[in-house]
Amino acid sequence: MNMLIWIFLNHLSDFNMKKVFISYSTKDKAKVGKIKRDIEECGHKVWIYPQAIDVGTDIIKSEEEGIKESDFVLLMLSKNADDAEAVKKEIAFTKKIERKTGKKKLIVVSIDPGNKLGDNTVQKCDLSNPSIYAHEFYKLMSKIDKHSNYKLNVVT
Repeated sequence: MNMLIWIFLNHLSDFNMKKVFISYSTKDKAKVGKIKRDIEECGHKVWIYPQAIDVGTDIIKSEEEGIKESDFVLLMLSKNADDAEAVKKEIAFTKKIERKTGKKKLIVVSIDPGNKLGDNTVQKCDLSNPSIYAHEFYKLMSKIDKHSNYKLNVVT
């Protein structure tokens, strides 16, 4: 393959990079960490607590700024998220921004079957089941950016 074409194809995702804020319970750090890495491998920038916040910075203000600057907010829906006050505040702030701007940002991603939090009238992306993870992740990435050029390495 021509080197110039290879460079162009490999940097195509730079033109489509989206900023993605992940709202989750820190008790789900391991599950969410895999999803974060997969999103980053698709060429998108991820805002996630605590990595996105510098020491000595106001957490609430940083989270609100991260939500404002993001293209999408992923609510990682789980039993742990049901009880996490930070998640509830982030979602409330996201919905406030959506009402103010008229732009939909919130995408609900189930990482744990049997959770209560969230609107049952909204279609969720189900990343809780390893057997359908690749298909559901593809749908999520299609929603985030239909023109992304990405690959998913699935290990079974």
